[in-house]
This record gives sequence, structure tokens and C-alpha cells, in this order.
Amino acid sequence: MGSGASSSIQESLQDSSVHKLRTVWEAVPAQSREKLLRALESVPASREDSQSALQKAFQVLLESMEKSLAAAMSGVEADEEQLIALDAEYKRLLTDAFACHDVNSTRLLEKEEATVFFSHLLAERTAFAQAMYAGIAHTMLKNMKDDIKKALVETGGEETALRNLPKACRALEEEFEKSEDKLRAALAERDADYHKNKAEKDAAAMLLADVGGDGCLCLDEFLKMMDPAEDVCTQFMETLGIYYDPVDVMTEMVDMESVERQLEHIGKQIALQEALKGSAPYLRKAFDVSLEAALVGLQASMEGREVDETKISNLRTEYRDWLRHAFMYHDTTGTGKLDKDITEIFFSNLLSEGCGFMECMFQTVTGKIMYAMKQSIAQQLEMLGGEEAVRALPLACRALKAEFKKAKREFKAKRAQVVDDYEANKPQRDAEALKLADTDGNGNLDLEEFLRMMDPSDPVNGSLCKIIGLSFDAEAMIATIDMEVVVKKLEEIMLHHS
Repeated sequence: MGSGASSSIQESLQDSSVHKLRTVWEAVPAQSREKLLRALESVPASREDSQSALQKAFQVLLESMEKSLAAAMSGVEADEEQLIALDAEYKRLLTDAFACHDVNSTRLLEKEEATVFFSHLLAERTAFAQAMYAGIAHTMLKNMKDDIKKALVETGGEETALRNLPKACRALEEEFEKSEDKLRAALAERDADYHKNKAEKDAAAMLLADVGGDGCLCLDEFLKMMDPAEDVCTQFMETLGIYYDPVDVMTEMVDMESVERQLEHIGKQIALQEALKGSAPYLRKAFDVSLEAALVGLQASMEGREVDETKISNLRTEYRDWLRHAFMYHDTTGTGKLDKDITEIFFSNLLSEGCGFMECMFQTVTGKIMYAMKQSIAQQLEMLGGEEAVRALPLACRALKAEFKKAKREFKAKRAQVVDDYEANKPQRDAEALKLADTDGNGNLDLEEFLRMMDPSDPVNGSLCKIIGLSFDAEAMIATIDMEVVVKKLEEIMLHHS
């Protein structure tokens, strides 16, 4: 179309009646008119601050539906005044959208204009469907997470809920993410079907909405076909193939049976884990045997004799047997492997039982040292002789006992700090410990890996103990006793009574 024709049309548009406008529009060559319509179809119908009136209308409709849904799921009455105001705003924006698509200002959408509108409607309706679905999914997820948290609190308290809620919620989120993928695929298929059969669908939709039968859509017909409360709206959307019932779609897209099965499985796992938590009888037995073996070696060392290797060997065998029982006890799935969740429980139990073992070791070691020192003091005082020496022995023992009590308090404080530090960094510590012990890198521990990490003679065990916070170094335990202070006090007592 040349510049002359364009100028002629522009002059005619400046002051003309609807009839003249129609005459002018029809005077445009068919090929040029088709190009104009295609150009219009490829661009949003109208933009207010770079956003179309139709798009804004659907945003208002979405807000209205979300408020109604939130009220219904919360069991409260919706704010009717607010909904009425949103409905009025929705219709106002639809009126703007109508005017924007009425390119020849006839106050009617003729066939060509309606065809453009239907294309824009499909695009906005698809975006609306995705946004609406996301809103519903978010609301449902929030309510389901709240229900799960309440159930977990009732089952095992706040600590249980905090520990297990992320796992349960993740199962839900994954299922809803799958449903969103299904929705996107379904919408893409629907859009493709519309474009494939556009002429036929547009004609059928136009016939349905055009109640007056004049081949055009007036504003009243337009508003009714876009009003979700009107039956014609549902029929119109179904005719175009873009009808969307959020509840039906949610039911179709979300596999609730799968969600229920996953939550049921998680519930069983949580119950098993809670039963295991803080309860490791076979691990305790293994530590009892380990303690006995350590004391056999310590006693032989203090008496200056050889260790009974046969007894030590038998105790090591018994220790491994109890560890096998501990492994099977924690293997709640019966797969012969401890997965990430179970190893996290085991490491907590290991720290708990290990701390008990260390305290027993500390008390035994310090007790034997204190006994040996008392014997030595008694012998030295006996050599001095006299009543003064007899009176000095209780004083020396009390001084010795006071220092050992002080050392015990310091030891307990350090152990408490170790536990607090582990709990504060448990996820990282557990992950590091599992990575260390999981030599084949499959994310689980089999029996061989388990026994190796629990073998005090294996370097893996030493590294594991450092990660968890356990140290079985007898010398380090004795180092908590300030022997210089002890010796100095004993010397003062001995000197005073010599």
C-alpha cells in the first residue's frame, strides 16, 4: 500500500461516522488488510505501561480466584466487597481490551478482529493457567506442610519435626514439580491443536458468542463470553479448546496416591529412626568390650608385665561380633546397607555411646593413677614415721582427690563442648564422616565399610573420631590433670610434716 493510500485513510479517519469508517476499512486492498491483521496478531493488543489490558484483566481475575481459594481452604468467608471490586476492575479492563481490538472503532469486533483477539486470548489464557496452577499448588503445599508438621510434632515433638520436615516437604515439592511439567506439556499440546485448527475453532467460538447472529461481537456479548460466572464463558473456552478448571487440572496432574505412598513411607522411616535414636544396645555392648580390652592393656602397663594377647584377641573378636549386631540393628531396610538417613542416626548414637566410653575410660585411668599415687604417698609418709605422718596421709589424699575432681569437671565440660559443636554442625560432620567411610562412593555403608570405620587399628577410624569429635587418647585424658599442681601440693604437705 503506497503513501498516497495511507494519507487518504488517515484523512478519512479524522472525522467520520462508523459507516464511513467501515467503508474506508473495506476499501483497503485485501492483501494489505491481511498484512495489517497479521501484524496486529503478532503484537499484544494494547499496552498500558508495556502491559496489555487483556493481560492485566487476567491478573485481576487471578487475584480474585486466589483470594476465593485461600478463604475456602482456610475455612473463612471471603471478603465479598473486595471480590466485587475486583470483578468490576476485571470488566473495566476487558472493556479496554475490547476497545483496543476494535481497530476500526465500530464498537464491534468483526470476524477479522475477533480472530486476532482469540489468538491473544490463547496466549494470555495459557499464562493465566500456569499462574493459577502455581498459586493453587503453593496454597496446597503450604497447608499440607502445616499438617505434616503438626503430625510430626504430635509423633515426636518439635525436634523430630524440625529434623524430618524438610524430607517430607521435599517429597511433596517433587510431586508438584512433576505436575507442573505435566501441565506445561498439556498446555503446549493444547496450543498446538488450536493453531492447527484455528480457523475451525475460531468460527465455532464466534458462532457461540455471537448471540445476535450478526457476525460481530458487541461489548455485551464480549463481556459475557469472558465472564467465568456465565455458562457461555465455559462453552466458549471449551470450543476454543482452552477451558481450564483449576481443581480438575490439579486432580488430574498431581498423583495424590503417589504423594500418600511417599508420605507413608517417610512416616515409617521416621518411626524407625526415632526408635533407633538414642538407643544403640549392641553398640554399647561393643564399647563395653572395647573398654575391657583397654583396661587389660592399661593394667598390664602399670604393673610392668606383658599383655595377655590371647585375651585381647578374644575381646577383639567379641567386639566385632557386637558391631555386626549393631549394623543389623541399624539396617532398618534389611538391604545390608546403611543409607544417609540411618548413618546420621548412627553417628549420633556413636557420639553418645563414645562419650560414655570415654568417661568410663577417664574415671578408670584417673582412678588407677590416683590409687597408685596414694600408695606411693603412704609409703613415703610411712618412712617418715610418727603421728605427724599419720595425720598427713588424709590431707595428702584430700589434696590429690580435689585436683582429680577438678580435672574431671574440665573433662566433662570439654566433652559437652564437643557434643554441642557436633550438634551445631551435624549435617556437615555427618556428610564428611559418610564420605570418609563410604569407600566405594555409593552413598551407603555396607558391613565391610562399617567394620573398618569402627576398627581402632584402621586409619579410617582415627579420622572418623576426629570428625565426630571422639578421642580415645589416654595420654590426652591424663593431661587434663595438672600433675605439677598435684606434686607441688604433696611436696608442701610432706615438707610440713617431715
